[in-house]
Amino acid sequence: MKCRVINCTKEAIEEHHITYYPEATTLMCSEHHEQITAINSHQARKQHHELSNSQRWYLFYRFIQGNLRKPRITHLDLEWENNEYIMR
Repeated sequence: MKCRVINCTKEAIEEHHITYYPEATTLMCSEHHEQITAINSHQARKQHHELSNSQRWYLFYRFIQGNLRKPRITHLDLEWENNEYIMR
C-alpha cells in the first residue's frame, strides 16, 4: 500500500492516528508520518491545548493534498519522539 500523501510513491508502513476518540487511523510512509505529527504538535502548542477532531481532520486533508508546507522539526518534536509521548 502506498502513502496517502499526493504524489508519494513510498510504501505506507507507519500507522498515523488522525483522531483518537473515536479512533481513526491511516497508514503513511515514515517521512510523512513524522511531518504530520510535527504539524499537529506545532498547532497544539500554538493554541496551548490539544487539537479538536475537526482540526485534526482539517490538517490531515490539507497535508495529504499538498497544501501545507513541510514543517521544521524542532527540539520539542525530537524530544516527543525520543520519549514516546502521546500527543492528542
